[in-house]
Amino acid sequence: MIFLFRLFSYLTFWVFIVASLPIAKAHVLDQVFGRLAIEGKEFNIRLIIDAGYCLPEFRGDTDIPAPDLAWIEGLNEEQHERLRKEAENYLRETLTLRQDGTQVDYSIAFRDYEQTPYKFYSSSSGAPTLRLTLNGTFLPKGGEFQASWQDPYQASLLIVFIKESAEGGGKRSVSVQLEPQTEKNLGIQIEPFQSTQSSEEPKVTITAKHTGWLGYIKIGFDHVIPAGFDHILFVVGLFLFSPKWRPLLHQSLAFTLSHSVTLALSLLGVISFEGKLVEALIALSIVYIAIENLRAKEDDKSGWKRLILVFAFGLIHGLGFGAVMRTFMPSEEVIWPLIGFNIGIELGQITVLALCFLLFVWFVKYFRWVRISGSVLIGLVGLFWFFERIFS
Repeated sequence: MIFLFRLFSYLTFWVFIVASLPIAKAHVLDQVFGRLAIEGKEFNIRLIIDAGYCLPEFRGDTDIPAPDLAWIEGLNEEQHERLRKEAENYLRETLTLRQDGTQVDYSIAFRDYEQTPYKFYSSSSGAPTLRLTLNGTFLPKGGEFQASWQDPYQASLLIVFIKESAEGGGKRSVSVQLEPQTEKNLGIQIEPFQSTQSSEEPKVTITAKHTGWLGYIKIGFDHVIPAGFDHILFVVGLFLFSPKWRPLLHQSLAFTLSHSVTLALSLLGVISFEGKLVEALIALSIVYIAIENLRAKEDDKSGWKRLILVFAFGLIHGLGFGAVMRTFMPSEEVIWPLIGFNIGIELGQITVLALCFLLFVWFVKYFRWVRISGSVLIGLVGLFWFFERIFS
């Protein structure tokens, strides 16, 4: 009976991890990011969107494996033309801009296609992205700038606007998150002006309260659940070392604090590393945590050595976040968005730990078997990712 129970606990953990593996490859889009800029009568919104999500065959079906960066780089010219056409169709159907209820037209430019050969980037989950710019001109009548977001599935839109403050200099920012099937004021008031042909520039004021950090809580959480599968495995690895709340919370906080340091430095442009190398190092950190779980002594389950190790690996993970986040997080105003993002990350990590406790609460007596089997599997996955990221 004891043997069967141990075998059951072993298989339960194995099935849990293996069943979760498709998350790493499944197509997931939780956020479209937009950076709004205003120059005189004109505006532009620099968008970052999951490239696969722009195609109807991927959109809305999480069972289809997500395309990776090699996929978009391997498309022929006809396929690239279709991707651009479908992306434009999606945005035209989904995003409508208005001034006090009157629609404002915009054109669409694809920044990834402005150089030869084409240059593409990927998100933190490895999905290829498209970088687009929406260009338009305000209406002379002025009014509140509004956006309608009618995505038919789960994607939301986060728009960030940063403006020089007239009172005492500095900058003010506002971020507005639109969930699917919603319309909101963007917190920007355009004063009336004579016409689009005149040299008069309209006055633009921010009418919304400072909300620059709130939207980033969801972004941070989403970067753990469901998009950050390597992050999830790292946290599960911490749990397997010693399932005790106090040391795990200390490690989780140390991990969040350390990656916030390198993330901030990356956003400010102080440090920069090649994304492929950072992603490979993140995979190696998962392998090392798994090895530590297998060789650690019982009297070192909550010591400073582990805390320092977690802090060091957090610095590496922060570089991975920075490679993606600096494309849309405002570098002019890092503090509040960074706080919101890290709150979301910490909430995501605590959620993962809570789920681990709920799953393995019945296996405390046989936890050694769970730790060994789980650590071996996590180490093998991390090793696979390392070689995949180095040689892809």
